[in-house]
Amino acid sequence: MNVITKIIFYLFTSLLLLSCKVNEKPEYKAVENIKIERMTDKEVIVSAEAVYFNPNHIGGTVKKVDIDLFLDGVKISKVTSTPFKINSQENFRIPLKANVPYGDLFGSKGNNMLGNLLNAALSNTIQVNYKGVITLDLGAIDYDYTLDETMDLNLK
Repeated sequence: MNVITKIIFYLFTSLLLLSCKVNEKPEYKAVENIKIERMTDKEVIVSAEAVYFNPNHIGGTVKKVDIDLFLDGVKISKVTSTPFKINSQENFRIPLKANVPYGDLFGSKGNNMLGNLLNAALSNTIQVNYKGVITLDLGAIDYDYTLDETMDLNLK
């Protein structure tokens, strides 16, 4: 390789490396699509999606979901998610599920829970709150996102 070819090669390689985003924090957008997924004789399964955008040229994974579901300020369930890969330069949705045993809705966890549920049944909505942390792993960097989202769950 002659000197000019080497200079062009190094300039092109440097430009390519500088144009790649690899260390930007993914952008949290919202929690969406909250719904009652299924009701059985023992539990209610509530699902939602946490929406993000990954601006980086590398993908990653959801490392940890540590979120609780609250109803009228009372913790009623732990939220879980299935692991999956995060693509580069795309929006992605983290599926969130909470299995709420009927006993926790009508039992000792909340003294006014039954009254609140009856009022909610009349209005066809109930307010739920997602509180906790989601950790995303992109390469060698972890990003923690604190969630505290209150939303209306349609009971229809």
